[in-house]
Amino acid sequence: MQGDLNGHSSLIARNHDELETLKHKGDRTYYEFTLAKGQKKPVGTVSLTLKNANSKKNTFNLEVTSDDKTVSKNNKGLYEPLSSIAAKSRCSLKLSLTPSQRIR
Repeated sequence: MQGDLNGHSSLIARNHDELETLKHKGDRTYYEFTLAKGQKKPVGTVSLTLKNANSKKNTFNLEVTSDDKTVSKNNKGLYEPLSSIAAKSRCSLKLSLTPSQRIR
């Protein structure tokens, strides 16, 4: 990945301790969650569905559902920041996935 999303990569937690540090800063709302393949999981104002994950290439396919619209995020890397905007609530979603265990 080249470049930086306006310095957002420094605000991405790569583990539980870093997430707690960012929560204490208080400028954003952070969620910690676990996704299973095929399971639709509500997170904040959106729902996330993990479609596929490749542990060898550290990539995943994800569907983000908000306001009855679904957007696919395909072949994204772990720790890669993803951005999406919910139209009705005018919320900006910044998402970064980290592995919790080896995918089988």
